[in-house]
Amino acid sequence: MTVPLSSSKLRERTLSNTFNNCSIMKKPGVFLILVFIIISCNILKESGKQKADTLFISEFLQQMIDEGGKNLMKYISPSYIKKNSIDISGYSVNIYTLAEYSIKDYDDGKVTANIWGEERGWVHELVFEVVIEDGKRYLNPSEHSDSYIHPWIKIRTYITN
Repeated sequence: MTVPLSSSKLRERTLSNTFNNCSIMKKPGVFLILVFIIISCNILKESGKQKADTLFISEFLQQMIDEGGKNLMKYISPSYIKKNSIDISGYSVNIYTLAEYSIKDYDDGKVTANIWGEERGWVHELVFEVVIEDGKRYLNPSEHSDSYIHPWIKIRTYITN
């Protein structure tokens, strides 16, 4: 006489059989390859974000060189503007009149750049925070004054190294 299994016992036995019959668990090499692929995909995704964020900052800094302060408000986070009730018609983006720049470092959405004037008469280190809103990259400023939005989150002026 066969005793019917309860649905929980049947489910437990089915899961147990599925796990025991899983070929990945029987072949640790395949399992390790899958783990490696997942980790690699995450690294590539992050390096893609890093590349896009640093390219965005390069574009912003190049715009600073090419056009001065014109058309830089489009780089500022709309949520920052809204949160701080900023009427952009009365504001400018704070800039430096730089000759050149270099991207120095990247750390989880924060891009560090060195900027300098003619003949490296001065060198400043700026840290920018890149945020994504509605699928577009923007700068998340640290602060604003009565008429300027400061696009960086940290600044070291007149650095020597």
